[in-house]
Amino acid sequence: MDPTVFGTATKNLARKLNTQVSKVRETREVPVDDLRDQDVFLKFRSHTGFPDGVDSLAYDSRQKLLAVGTRDGRIKIIGCDGVECMLTGEEVESRTIFLGFLKNRPELLSVYENGKINLFDVENEDVIDSTCVCPEHRVTDVTVVPGGPYMLVGCDDGNARVIHVGNKFPSGETVENGISLKPYKIFREDLEMSGDLVCIESVLNGDRPFILFVYSESGALVWDVRAEKILSRIPDTDHTMSRPMCACWVGDRANCFAIGYEDGSIMVWGVSASTLKVHPSKLSHYEDSVLVLHLEVSPINPSPIKALSFVRGTQGTPYGKDCLLVLGGQSKDAPDMLSLVSLEPEGNANDVQMIPWFGEIISHTLLNGSEEKQDDGPCTDGILILTEGGQIVVHDMSSWEPLPVSLKFQELPPITCSSFLPSIALRHSHSPSLKNLRYLSWKRVEDSRWPFNGGVPPSNYFISETDYMNREVDSSSHPSGVVLIGHRDGRVRVWDAVSQVPKLMCTVPQSNEIFSEEGRTMPVLCFDVCPISGLLAVGHAGGLVRLYQFSTSPQSVRKVTLGSSAPFDSQVDQGPGWQYLMKYSPHSEDITSVSVASKLGFLAVGDHSGCVSLVNLSSPARMMEHHLRAPIVSLKFAVINKDSAFLRDGAESLTGLFCLAQDGSLDIIDCEKNVSLLSKPLRAKNQSKPLHMALLSADGSVLPNLSAELELTWADNNSTSKPRTLGMTKVSQASQGRRLGDTVKEFDVEELEKRDSQQEDDLHDINTDADLWNGVSTSPSHKSENYPNDSFYSSYFTRNGAKPCSLIFIGSSEYLRLYSIDAVLKGERSSERKVKFEEPILSCSSFHSISGSGLLTVSKTISCYTLPGLQLVGSNDHYGLRKSPGSVTSAPVSMDGQVFITSKTNEILRFSSLVRAPPPIGPQQLVKRQSFTPKLVNQQSEGSKAGPKGQAGISNIFGTVKGAATAASGMMMQEIEKMSKTRDLPALGEVFQKQVYSLDDEIESISDDDSMPCSTSTTPQATTVQRRSELLGSKSSDKTAKRTASAVKRHYRPATKTDDVRSVMEKNRNLLEERGQKLKNLEEQSAALQNDTENFASMAQDLEKAFAERKWWHF
Repeated sequence: MDPTVFGTATKNLARKLNTQVSKVRETREVPVDDLRDQDVFLKFRSHTGFPDGVDSLAYDSRQKLLAVGTRDGRIKIIGCDGVECMLTGEEVESRTIFLGFLKNRPELLSVYENGKINLFDVENEDVIDSTCVCPEHRVTDVTVVPGGPYMLVGCDDGNARVIHVGNKFPSGETVENGISLKPYKIFREDLEMSGDLVCIESVLNGDRPFILFVYSESGALVWDVRAEKILSRIPDTDHTMSRPMCACWVGDRANCFAIGYEDGSIMVWGVSASTLKVHPSKLSHYEDSVLVLHLEVSPINPSPIKALSFVRGTQGTPYGKDCLLVLGGQSKDAPDMLSLVSLEPEGNANDVQMIPWFGEIISHTLLNGSEEKQDDGPCTDGILILTEGGQIVVHDMSSWEPLPVSLKFQELPPITCSSFLPSIALRHSHSPSLKNLRYLSWKRVEDSRWPFNGGVPPSNYFISETDYMNREVDSSSHPSGVVLIGHRDGRVRVWDAVSQVPKLMCTVPQSNEIFSEEGRTMPVLCFDVCPISGLLAVGHAGGLVRLYQFSTSPQSVRKVTLGSSAPFDSQVDQGPGWQYLMKYSPHSEDITSVSVASKLGFLAVGDHSGCVSLVNLSSPARMMEHHLRAPIVSLKFAVINKDSAFLRDGAESLTGLFCLAQDGSLDIIDCEKNVSLLSKPLRAKNQSKPLHMALLSADGSVLPNLSAELELTWADNNSTSKPRTLGMTKVSQASQGRRLGDTVKEFDVEELEKRDSQQEDDLHDINTDADLWNGVSTSPSHKSENYPNDSFYSSYFTRNGAKPCSLIFIGSSEYLRLYSIDAVLKGERSSERKVKFEEPILSCSSFHSISGSGLLTVSKTISCYTLPGLQLVGSNDHYGLRKSPGSVTSAPVSMDGQVFITSKTNEILRFSSLVRAPPPIGPQQLVKRQSFTPKLVNQQSEGSKAGPKGQAGISNIFGTVKGAATAASGMMMQEIEKMSKTRDLPALGEVFQKQVYSLDDEIESISDDDSMPCSTSTTPQATTVQRRSELLGSKSSDKTAKRTASAVKRHYRPATKTDDVRSVMEKNRNLLEERGQKLKNLEEQSAALQNDTENFASMAQDLEKAFAERKWWHF
């Protein structure tokens, strides 16, 4: 037979045989999933840490909150200790142009260079609206128009657009809530300017908003928004040699502004006083601005001025007077720095005061005080500086000292691994319960220099000693109450994860003495913790493993060292917390996986070379060693029952160590005989990077590691006495000190079953009346319907740990596979269930909750699957994951389905996946609502007090009323006189509601050859022509005429002094008549107000006489 034909026939026969085998295998029963679609609800819970890619700052002086903007559209809000959140808007990927809190509103606005705008509700941590104002142009600058909910957005086409920001009232009523683009525009042609729009700054003059426009090629001008007129312009001949870069108003009186130029100079310009006093209708043409000051930071080869801000005179400014905060202007050889330049220079070196440099400045803002105010506005308490790398420095103006500001996770070494620790309420001293861990941190000292004290932290964030002693601390179990995080500095930090912002409770190891004694600090690569016995095994780089056990009392413990040489021990005094018991260092490669089985008294260790060793913890000794071909990814202990056909020597059950390697191979080792139970390791057909392994019981629930209480008698750490004074002593083989034997304790199944039953009896005696998550007592029916009690999680580790393993789940970057242990032991490699991903995932972890078992996968989305069915039941594509999913370092999942996603930059995202998952206790409050309402001062009258002073108190009341009436009359007169000047001007809403067109658009509709009759119709073009005619002072004609493009351009020229004298005189006469009528009306209103004031004062006198003879008790 032809070999080719024979080979083809063999392949076809094998394919048919595999198909038939697969059909038979599909009929094999797999447990039904307990987790349902209605049980799953993936939701973003909190963000902790400092974001990456920050580029802007904003500070709310009223709320005392700091906002940090990023290039990807996220906003980090920072308040007092325990208050922080992340606002996530639409994906942006553009530089932030504007970031600011809206005045007297709990809202935050961010504008980006690509034209996108996000409006956030800070109080509810949500997005109100997102839009794009000019997708075809680049945004150059933004300013808030004072006097209304409007913003001017300048673009690179030289035009300014108007944005309306809807107001949300404290009562909850919403009026035009959101962002809308108004039809009104300010065109560069109307302003007779050229070049790019570099800067826009606004100021309020009475009730008239003024806008400062700065263009790259034609200088700057001041625009009156309500009058729609140019008030002042910089002469073209004064500073044409350099390009303007930035600008700011000087003070709040709208009479002076400063401009920074590319050549490093700063020009301070003044607006004519007559221009500000005269009514806008009387201005026939604008006046030139007057040069007031010429300033510079460095006279030698200065760099361009990049930013300007006005700082009111206070302690710390030059001479204590007003100054400018300038970014740039130093010598080009030096980096850009911030400096204070005096606006009243005296001609010496003190005119310029440099602020200490801490790195490349990304952004800065003023830290203005809200309580202490001067006549012209709030004073500046400090300067917030954002430097490269996300470091924030607060420069105190009074002490002239910098204060670095760092969040908790920001200042820690990079995160390498993390894991949840279920908090289970047990009575023994080694229980790492949430209550015992919180007791270690109640002495925490707050940093009084923290500058941001906005918001209200959760009620349970700070635990005092009194609260602990009075048992006001929640002592019940919590499935996701504690998080352990490993770092590159060789430490594991333990965090209280009940609140939205985790709180550091303790560090493992407790001090630096361990590192100084051992001579090195190796990064933490993996760890495993037992919630019942309190054992913590930490694997480090370089083949080092450290074993700790939790204890609530300080004591002197015996530390054991197991290495390549003979073991020895030493006595060490250690405080409460996780105490160092054993150093294990036979491995020479990095430790990649550790597993603790406290019920067996075993510790399994796997390294990067594929070596797996087993340590007996009851009598410290190395039991066995096994080798695989690839680095170890995961190690799990489980019981294999007697129904498995492979068991030998008539054994009913045995303990197996499941080893998953990086090449995807799986091996099972008999812990007693140190032999592999498989003829060859299991390898999948399509291999991919393995991420997670879970062992399941016959009912489909995820099996925990074999956990139980374990007292290490050799460690002498079971005493509650005070620590003994013992020195660090090495014990050699020839000394009389206690030598550690190499014997291995026999594994007795009956003894373990007795210990399990005793453990369950002890757990049932624990008081479980407290609610699981908030410490409030609830009815039993309520707990059974919604939340599990303490015994659910505690018995999970004792009862489920004794169940035999029936299914093996392996999650890799491209596949999810479920195997039957019987099939694996027989040498089969076909899976019972399989899911393939279109894109590789980054993390995969299983969980077991009261709703059932499941697993969560993390990539650009978070997805939830059932176990053992591997059915997709939910997903969430939160933007925080789409940013940079490749930076995810770990994503542990708690028993209740909460995932803790950590990144290389120490950012932490927290999601919940189940409907019945507990949210963080005591949610934080970002916004104090009372700060947005007027403060009511209730002054108690002295007349309410008994005694002779009562009558005098009543007299003071009437005196106050009479004085208030007189003062009100004077204030009213001043207000009427002030408003009479501008009351005929349209409101901002009316101005911005107009539809305007650019001159180029109108010219394009006119042909040089065709004629266009002028019409008096009310078309938008006619309305625009009429508006420009009034604005620029050109003559209007009612006659119909034919005009060309050149005629249109001449028609829209600015007004000059050669205009028709008769039309000017007629216009002035009409204005005088109108003014006379207004003055007449004003006199009538003033007379009426004066009469009312006199009547009010006389009534107060009558009341004073009527009550003068009465006693205080008559009231």
